[in-house]
Amino acid sequence: MKYLVPIVCFLFVSVSYAQDTKFSVTLSYPLPIDKNFIGENYTGVADMGVQYRFVDTGIVKIGASANGSYLVFDNDLVPQSSTVKALFIQPGIFGALHLPGLQKITPSLGIGYTFVNFRANSFLLDSADLNQNQSGFNANAGLSINFSSRFFALLHYDIIKLSPVDGAPDLKFNTNINLLKIGVGFRF
Repeated sequence: MKYLVPIVCFLFVSVSYAQDTKFSVTLSYPLPIDKNFIGENYTGVADMGVQYRFVDTGIVKIGASANGSYLVFDNDLVPQSSTVKALFIQPGIFGALHLPGLQKITPSLGIGYTFVNFRANSFLLDSADLNQNQSGFNANAGLSINFSSRFFALLHYDIIKLSPVDGAPDLKFNTNINLLKIGVGFRF
């Protein structure tokens, strides 16, 4: 986590000096929704994303994206001396629709894969034993509202289907995650 800020700054500077780039970056607030283990126990902190559009048909732009979301456990069951964090890494592909009459609005659809790392730190327990990974497929839909050719606001909805953890029942409560991301972005 301590390397995240320098890496993002490096990417921002290197991409901003490139000629005719097709990159964009986003900063959002991830809001867990739905009645599941994430929606009932976690609070979103931040989501950062980068997108690269590599095919432009005029109406549809196809690209690749990568997002990282950070959430914290917000439940009275965990003592004050403990913290539980969830880090979501989401690579994927997307298609953004650019309709001639709607220059200010850009809808998009995407698919990808999600890796989630749950980590607990406690002064009472050995934190090496409190590290769990899950992964699964995701689908998403988004809407960008363009303020200019470079700046935009975004509304993004992710549906994630994780594989069940060993020993946990394969129920929607344990495997389905719904995230609503609200934020801003910048195109290069």
